[in-house]
Amino acid sequence: MAVAIKIIYMRKIERFLAHPITICTLFCGLIISGQSNGAFYLFILLMGLSHGVLHSLLGIGGIILIIVSGYLKGSFIVALLRLAASVCFIVSLLCFFMQTGGDYNYPTFRQFVPLGVLIIFSLSLLLFILKQLQSLHFKKDQSASAV
Repeated sequence: MAVAIKIIYMRKIERFLAHPITICTLFCGLIISGQSNGAFYLFILLMGLSHGVLHSLLGIGGIILIIVSGYLKGSFIVALLRLAASVCFIVSLLCFFMQTGGDYNYPTFRQFVPLGVLIIFSLSLLLFILKQLQSLHFKKDQSASAV
């Protein structure tokens, strides 16, 4: 009985961590620490958007893809859009930290709270990607068995 309750709670936690709203919230709420100050990643995205910076365009594009995927019906296209959004999130962060002068933001990796939020986001995004791949694989199996 206790094992069944633990499994139920684990599934609820997994559903929460791999939910699109949780992923977007964690992405926007990433704490980026600079040498003298810090900010949420959403503010950095919005500041860079007016200049057309690549990491801002990718980050906002990923958020838009997640929002659009919530309004579509076909599960195959929804999974593809969400996978594309995940790639946008990852590439956005890579571009941000690897840009020239990006070492200014390296304290993010040395401070407990920003690093903790980044780790939680990474694990949630990994669960999210696996869930979308599982959804694609499940739909592919269903269409093959229908033939």
